[in-house]
Amino acid sequence: MRQVLSAFIMGILPWKRSGGLARAALALDPYNLNALRVLYLKTNKAHSVMGRLEKCLQLGLHNPALSQLVERYFFHCRAQQFQELHFLNAFPKYELEPGFFVEIGVGDGVHLSNTYLFEKALGWSGLLVEANPECWATIRERRSAPLDTRAAWKEGGRLLKFICTATPEFSGLSESVRINAPHSELGEIDVQTARTEDIFTDNNVPDHIAFMSVDTEGSELEILRGIDFSRRSFDFLCVEHNKEGAKKERLISFFAQYGYAPIMTETSGNDFWFVQHGMPVSTVVDTGSEVVSL
Repeated sequence: MRQVLSAFIMGILPWKRSGGLARAALALDPYNLNALRVLYLKTNKAHSVMGRLEKCLQLGLHNPALSQLVERYFFHCRAQQFQELHFLNAFPKYELEPGFFVEIGVGDGVHLSNTYLFEKALGWSGLLVEANPECWATIRERRSAPLDTRAAWKEGGRLLKFICTATPEFSGLSESVRINAPHSELGEIDVQTARTEDIFTDNNVPDHIAFMSVDTEGSELEILRGIDFSRRSFDFLCVEHNKEGAKKERLISFFAQYGYAPIMTETSGNDFWFVQHGMPVSTVVDTGSEVVSL
């Protein structure tokens, strides 16, 4: 009877994942796996392996090819929206041949990294660009790709303020960073900017870049303006817009002039994923009202 009552409790408003209900259910039946799962997720939140696994399973249910990628790369997948899996699904040749990646806005190099899988599971070469000195030692310890510590920008030689936060992924240039905490809780340093194209040239980045990620808490467009698109080409560009309407319009307009268009906008969350317009890719794009192939 206690087990039945415990199961009944977990059937009350299950979508709310109530910690209180889970504890009540466990008091009746300490082996109620549903209640244990809810409490685990409540405690570990987005960083838990279980939460990550659930999201991967949901991803695989939508697409058999993605399901196979999840099975192969789950333990190397770090991107928040599984960008690297969607990329490999769109460009399957890169499972068999190495590409080159660039990640601007690296954080600690592992947590929420869009390029960790390429380096660790597929042996790609790449370039990491991170201006936050609090992250440099960790990046060098955890990643093998070279690290450029300059602040990528549309032009070099500028001295700008850089805001460092306790959570590295929220740090960025003060001209554009979204402040989520009082200034008294933040550290602010001066950083020297370098034109993005100069950073590429100085690090011998190839003209064709298979995958590039730009996530710098607001300065993404200024970084992109520093790239010579007459020289560089990309298969897949992941650029954060953070659901800011005006910024989304500017990014779409900017990339359109170079022949790139966003794909999978219903899936990409706070990012745009750009590919060359008309490029044949092995994927399906969800437009919200219909499904069309690129």
